[in-house]
Amino acid sequence: MTERDVQTTTELDVAVFGALTDVVGARTIRVRIALPCSATTFRRAVGDAIMTTVSHTDTSHVSTLLAQSTIADDTHVLADHDVIERTTSFAILPPVCGG
Repeated sequence: MTERDVQTTTELDVAVFGALTDVVGARTIRVRIALPCSATTFRRAVGDAIMTTVSHTDTSHVSTLLAQSTIADDTHVLADHDVIERTTSFAILPPVCGG
């Protein structure tokens, strides 16, 4: 068994911005996640946290916002295939419009 085969479940406060702040009703959401994981799995965990935390959530609206959003840690914007191996600061960055 390698170190990558061992997962640790942790809870993280993930910063949200823009329309996701309106959905969540706060600037952060608590996400339970097993690390290491892909950025895609992390995005799915954020969606699950929103659905279980916010009772009035429009599922299709949240799914669309998350699909269009980017995940970032404290130093990088992450691609969907990037592996998150450690706890750090995370944010979900929705698409920006306007000028």
